[in-house]
Amino acid sequence: MNLLKKINTLKVSTIFQKQFKSFADILNKKHIDFVELRSDVKTLPTKKMRESVLEAEFGDMAKLEDEVVDKLEKKVASLLGKERGLFVTSGLMGNYVSLLINLSRGDYLLQGRDCHINNTEIKTQQMLGIIPMLFDNNSDATLDIDEKKVLKIIEDNKNSVEFIKKMKVITTENTHNYLGGKVLRPDYIKTIKNICNNVKKTHNDFNPKFHLDGSRILNAAVYLNVDPKVLTEGYHTVNMCLSKGVGAPIGSVVCLDDKDYMTGEGIRRNLGGALRQGGFIAAPALVALEDWKERFIIDHKNAKILYEGIKKIHGLNVIQPETNIVKILFEPKYQDKVQEFTNILKEKYKINVYNMFNNLYIRCVLHHQVTSEQIERTIFAFNEVGKDILN
Repeated sequence: MNLLKKINTLKVSTIFQKQFKSFADILNKKHIDFVELRSDVKTLPTKKMRESVLEAEFGDMAKLEDEVVDKLEKKVASLLGKERGLFVTSGLMGNYVSLLINLSRGDYLLQGRDCHINNTEIKTQQMLGIIPMLFDNNSDATLDIDEKKVLKIIEDNKNSVEFIKKMKVITTENTHNYLGGKVLRPDYIKTIKNICNNVKKTHNDFNPKFHLDGSRILNAAVYLNVDPKVLTEGYHTVNMCLSKGVGAPIGSVVCLDDKDYMTGEGIRRNLGGALRQGGFIAAPALVALEDWKERFIIDHKNAKILYEGIKKIHGLNVIQPETNIVKILFEPKYQDKVQEFTNILKEKYKINVYNMFNNLYIRCVLHHQVTSEQIERTIFAFNEVGKDILN
């Protein structure tokens, strides 16, 4: 490259970086104007994350040639104690890459009625021909499932061997989104496996695999003060989200056995997830994983501060948080006030919260871009709105 081309390249690079910084500043200003509590997916990439995109060397992820993606996959697999990691573009894709390794059209997925996969991703199951087999969730996020319930289902289907073989996967969720970030304990998978083993004594063809929707599994690890791999042991596949509390802009990683890697990669490709230069979105995720534990400790502390500040508001029933999600129920006589409460918070106080499931409850999710000052502002606003409309 001659000197003139070098100079022009430097000029273009400088202009691009200035434009990039200007765009980032606009985003950050918008983010500061509102207190963003709808979800931890609302985080924006930090300056260091953005800079990582400019510095990294990228390859062809579709041909497994992107070293940044490879580094991310290995890092998450090691973190969760699995042999391989598979980078995907979303949590939904991560769950269904995981499930399709073991499920085919017409197979049954045993899952919680309140789980994210059933409530938010059910249309994907329908499109893929997966049949949901639902069990209630207990308040601690465990499944209301036991040997008798499973045997009854088998008996109702005339003890059909083909039916039993189609009961291929059981999935759990940790932390549990719609139950307010509840944490499954490390030995829970043993409980599920014991149930399966007891059923297998009567029906040898019952041999399901186990999937963990672990979008917020690192939050669970921080709450229990354990190594994350303690919570993933015993599962055949685990899906961990990078764009929630971890704070990366895009992506999830499926963790699985080495023997299932190429099957999973083929499913990812057929779902449209094999990207060229995938390192462009993997690089910020590597940065996001540098200090996740310290940030989650703060997020959980802030969730407790918010809970303490609003739990005595007349008309509300605020669930004590275990992790970074604060679930706010309304007493029956005030149930019709959920939408009004949400609107006033947004319009008058510039606080965004989620009105869940068509006025069922309000959810607040803490993340590393919610400041202590914003929490104080939120507590004040909740109390003021409560005095105005819950009386």
